[in-house]
Amino acid sequence: MIFMAKIKFEFNQDFSISHQVEEKVNLLDKKIPVFAEHKENLDKIQETLDDFADLENLIVVGNGGSITSFNAYLFNLGTQKKVAVLNTPDPNYISQLKENFAEDDTLVMAISKSGETLETFSCLMPFIDYSVVGVTSQNNNALHQLCKKKDFPVIEHANIGGRFSAFTASALAPAMFCEMDANTLQKSAQQAYSNYAPSKSIDKNDALKLASYFYGLEQKGFTEIFCPIYSYNLSGFLPLVRQLVHETYGKNGIGQSLHGDIAPESQHHTNQRIFGGRKNLILWPFVVEKHPEELKVEIPKEIFDIKLRDMPLSNLQNKSYTKLMQYFYLGVKNTAKENKIPFVVSDFEDISTESIAEFTAFLHYFAYYSALLRNANPFDQPAVERSKELTFSFLNKK
Repeated sequence: MIFMAKIKFEFNQDFSISHQVEEKVNLLDKKIPVFAEHKENLDKIQETLDDFADLENLIVVGNGGSITSFNAYLFNLGTQKKVAVLNTPDPNYISQLKENFAEDDTLVMAISKSGETLETFSCLMPFIDYSVVGVTSQNNNALHQLCKKKDFPVIEHANIGGRFSAFTASALAPAMFCEMDANTLQKSAQQAYSNYAPSKSIDKNDALKLASYFYGLEQKGFTEIFCPIYSYNLSGFLPLVRQLVHETYGKNGIGQSLHGDIAPESQHHTNQRIFGGRKNLILWPFVVEKHPEELKVEIPKEIFDIKLRDMPLSNLQNKSYTKLMQYFYLGVKNTAKENKIPFVVSDFEDISTESIAEFTAFLHYFAYYSALLRNANPFDQPAVERSKELTFSFLNKK
């Protein structure tokens, strides 16, 4: 099967990297990372989920990489099920979920690779009498012990870190319960992983190209990335992109910070920072070319002559909302060019199972290459542990 990319990447400057960056790219490890080699057993997951096929509601309990990929799937692919993601011990939110999700019609899926996540345990307890499935490593971790004592089924979590686990049971189990097309997600991801593999040269590998571009810009003082996301659906990717950037290559005193928001709303607060603040920021917009239902603006004739900034409202008549979103984006793009602000756009042909899988695989490899270029381990997060240790020390005090 020929890989047909559904996402294009456009740079607002001629793409070039310094000799120093080029040398580092040429020395990168050509080994395939574990996340790109893994193929989840979907039939085995389905066997467990079949026992809960009559339930209509789902609460996913987890934190960080245990939920960020599923969150992206949920925003973009949707479901007929009633779904909530519980990632905080906020008592108000927990009470709302207890009130709105009936015990006899809800599956609770507790997801934690380590099985030792305090937030996951504390959030699971109010729902301990619901139907529960654990997704965790097959060892003697706390979540596995709990499931064994309570006779809850366990779906095995592959030995892949959470932020790279989009195509493991961590995200695919809740996606399959929600009747998303896991087979297409898996096949499309495998095709994309092949396209972005270390064997592909930089001129044919957008993940390596973007990682190199951002790395070179960091050497010039560009330490901030802002993502204006011109799609409500694609905004579901923001927690995953942020986690991949921060945890994968924000180490050893270097790396970049990534922020984002739904656009064009972001233009009403962050354009001032982008175009009027410090010149250390890279723009990375996400845009969509096609939508399944092409809505058009309908203006009542009696208000045709009302003007917005000297433009009659009649100029909006029959304009597609997709085109309107593109105009907002082009305004920012051209202003970035005028101000010589580094800029790269991820342009989605559409929002589909294939494009969502492709972009997720792209993000994995982008983050992986970004870490290697900075001589960092892509798969650890040592600075995360200290705050966890202190939290447990507070709990252990009598």
